[in-house]
Amino acid sequence: MGGRLFGDPKSLANRIVDKEFDRVTSNIEEAYSTSLQILRDAYNKALRRLEDELKEKLTNLRERVASERATLELNLRHRVAIEKSTAIDSVLRDAVSVLLSEKSGEWYKNYLESAIGRALSEMPHGDVKVRVSPDDKSIVEEIISSKYPRPGIQVVEDPMIRGGVIAESADGLTRSDYSLDLVIRSVESALRAKASRELFGE
Repeated sequence: MGGRLFGDPKSLANRIVDKEFDRVTSNIEEAYSTSLQILRDAYNKALRRLEDELKEKLTNLRERVASERATLELNLRHRVAIEKSTAIDSVLRDAVSVLLSEKSGEWYKNYLESAIGRALSEMPHGDVKVRVSPDDKSIVEEIISSKYPRPGIQVVEDPMIRGGVIAESADGLTRSDYSLDLVIRSVESALRAKASRELFGE
């Protein structure tokens, strides 16, 4: 008995194709939507990672710049301090040179007389050695013989002394320093402060 078809085979085929096409289209759209979301997520993740890396690099760069700036400022302050100190040293050297160049003045003879009198008054009885600059030996001997005559005083040249006198007892236990170098050292801090104020307004 032969088979028999009911309905339109072409129409059935079209319906089957349309249904399958709708299913495939839906799957494609879902896959596209999913892939697009994955792409967006990956993009956002990469963007955030890049932003974090850039922020970290920017922070590191700012820290390096701050460190370099601090180092440069420190070096600058150090250099300025050196230059100021050098300038002040020059002023003091010039002042001392002027002082020593004017030892022939009356002020220096008066200073020597006062220094010798004080130094000898601080010495115990007995022999005393008075050390002086080679340039001052004759004037010191003259002052001692005329104003402070006493036996046992020996005037000795000392090239390390630029002015004034240093008296020592025979046993070396007592020493009185009235050299110009000691006077200069005693007022050096005040002189440096004055020079700083005059030169730099500090």
